Amino acid sequence: MRYLVILLFSIISVSSFSQTTTPINLDWTESLIVYPTGEKINTLTFTGASLNEENSWIPEYSHLQLTSSTNELFTVELFDTQFKLLSSTERQILRNKTISNTIKPSINTVVIRKQNYQQVKFTPIRKNPLTGQLEKLIRFSLRFQKKSQNKSLKQSKSYVASSVLQSGKWVKIAIDTTAVHKITYSQLIDMGISNPENIRIYGSGGGMLPKMNSEDSLDDLPNNSIYMDKGSDGIFNSGDFILFYAKGPRSWKFDEASNEFVHENHLYSDFSHYFLSSDMGSPTLIQSAASLSSSNINVTGFDDYAVFDQDDTNLLESGRLWLANTFDVTTNYSFNFSFPNLKRLISENTKFQRQPIPNEILAALLPMLPKVRDWQ
Repeated sequence: MRYLVILLFSIISVSSFSQTTTPINLDWTESLIVYPTGEKINTLTFTGASLNEENSWIPEYSHLQLTSSTNELFTVELFDTQFKLLSSTERQILRNKTISNTIKPSINTVVIRKQNYQQVKFTPIRKNPLTGQLEKLIRFSLRFQKKSQNKSLKQSKSYVASSVLQSGKWVKIAIDTTAVHKITYSQLIDMGISNPENIRIYGSGGGMLPKMNSEDSLDDLPNNSIYMDKGSDGIFNSGDFILFYAKGPRSWKFDEASNEFVHENHLYSDFSHYFLSSDMGSPTLIQSAASLSSSNINVTGFDDYAVFDQDDTNLLESGRLWLANTFDVTTNYSFNFSFPNLKRLISENTKFQRQPIPNEILAALLPMLPKVRDWQ
């Protein structure tokens, strides 16, 4: 049995661009979420709400504001807001949920069917900062304002006159994991490097380029420092090697709000790439640094993290939404993680995520609903 859960009542509010929206009313009610396994979860909802497990089934409001260009940047604020206290039943439903004291709308640029929109999302529930009581938003308006862009700053940005790749002989290598990598002298010879002792490695690796052209990004390949082991004779030759740190396609960052490390897969490549050449001068070596005289801290452990997140399936065969295992005929999978010299496993930080279908994907899937029903 193939399960494809589509919430047909998740309708996005859309309007053409204006500085303010007309007043928006939220009609609240209770909702029952039923998993294919039979598990049931009570939650709150309203007409047009987006419900997904990633947000702990707390309803989210979404609004699309039509704009003329993806280069336009906006801020958004709520005004003329009206709140209503949650009933005892509603408070019971949200008793184990984390609710903020403020409502902070997020805004992102999205393109749907070649139309440019500003997408606003927020959770219309708050804990009153004065009384501490839970309240739901029942009426509000949105105000959009273009961000002023300093053209003089953009014009003053400098770019390199030409790429470092314009001259010399280059070898391109693929990296699939963020780590310290090793290349031996013999491997450099096999790659066709004519003078391995002058090897240089260029590239930034890591995640994807920014989606917005207005965001800063490198316009050329940086030179990476390397460690070169020359053995006992002090000459880089057979049996010697170099070490260098390189970033794979998956990027990680620390999220202070959740106190967790979060990752982002590269949606367009399974590898990041670096470029090797011995025609650019002497190698850039890692410099030694003296230890601090007051160092007296002994480190006996560290926090580590791992994730299983494969991009195997794309529902539309287009776009940025990729999924991994399909739970249909096979409903159980085993995933192995290796943590050598493990001191303590914090099992409560282990998470399993079922990917909700975004509204823009849902809109594209609606014409296919007869085919979807045939699967079940």
